Order: sequence, then structure tokens, then C-alpha cells
Amino acid sequence: MCKRIFIVMFLFVSICLVFAQAEKYKETVPAEVLKLYHQDIINGSRPKIVTITQPMILSLVNRPQLGGDVYNFDFDMRDLSSTEKNILLGWIKNGQKILLWGDIDIWKYAPLFSDKLKIAGKTDLEVLLSAHPVNNNVKNILFKGKSNSYVYLSQYPLGTEIIAYVKEDVIAGRVPYGKGSIYFVGLGEHWDLGKDKDIWTLNFYHWMLGLNVPGKVETLF
Repeated sequence: MCKRIFIVMFLFVSICLVFAQAEKYKETVPAEVLKLYHQDIINGSRPKIVTITQPMILSLVNRPQLGGDVYNFDFDMRDLSSTEKNILLGWIKNGQKILLWGDIDIWKYAPLFSDKLKIAGKTDLEVLLSAHPVNNNVKNILFKGKSNSYVYLSQYPLGTEIIAYVKEDVIAGRVPYGKGSIYFVGLGEHWDLGKDKDIWTLNFYHWMLGLNVPGKVETLF
């Protein structure tokens, strides 16, 4: 009896979460576009992001699979030993996806991949969007603005996917790293003001997870 009650409560909470997430996007994503996205992304259950801390690094040798769709970091680069760094980089090269979301993450952790990329930063850039699926149905996203700051890749390897850029520098995209990938988004401080930032983010998650990104749709607003 208790088990049945628990299951019913779990289903009820799950349904409520789905509706809550749908309501979250109601004002920013046209209904005809929203219905095209995967429900796991709409309800927030994916992508599953697992955070790698320093005490976890040595265990990656014997336990490389931690159940994440993608991984991010929470450690001080200066505290890593050479052994820990080599283990972490080898683990990523074996096929893991790393997400550096926002300028703080990129400044902190991009130096880990200094053999492949270099970073820089600047304010008030005019950033352009490439012809990439992540930019489908995106018309007014705030990638520029007075006092807006960005961090970008000034050097990157062949095969880098470019989503947003300024001249030859890349603001958002994917860097191949062995069999793994480094997904990065150098968001400016006014990112949350972008009208289409929710559409762009949903598109980004679909692409990062290898799911189909909805194609261009004629919308009512």
C-alpha cells in the first residue's frame, strides 16, 4: 500500500514538474516550437550534468562512467597534481563531454586544455551567429550590448564547431578533444535579457545530446 502511494506521489510530482517547466517557457518559446522539443529537456531531467571535484579525479581510472550526459568541474586548477591532470585529460579524451557554461567557467577551466586552445576576453563585442542548428528559430538573442563582457577562443583546433563568433574568434561551440568534446558558451553578463535565449539554450542542449534540433518554424510571434 505504501509503495503504491509512493509511486502515485512520484508520478504526481513528475507531472507537476513537467507543467512547471512548460509554463517557464510559455512566454519565451512559441507553442508551435516548444512542442517540437524532447520532453526530458523541457522538464529539466536532461541533460544530466555531473560535477567533477578534485577528490573524484583519481577514482576515474577504475570508475570512468559516472552516469552523466555531460560533466562540469568544481575545483581549483592550481591544486591539481600532474597525475590528477593527466588522469582527467585522459578520461576526457576517451569520450567524455565537458560543458563550460559562462565566462567564469571558461576562464577557470579552459587553461586545462591549453594544448588545444587559447582564450581571451573583451567587452562590447558584436557577436554573430553562424548557420548552425543551435541558431534555428533564434532572431533576437543578446550577444552584444554596452558593457557586456565575453570570453572567447582566440585559438582552437581544426574541427571546432562554431555557433557564435566575432571575426576569427569563437564565443560558443564545440572543441574536439580526442574522442571527447568540450562544449563552451562564453555568455555575456546580460545573457538573461535575450528574447530568444530560451530557444537557443533548448537547441544547444538537443545538439549537445545528439538529439535532433527542431528546424526553422514560422511562428506567430
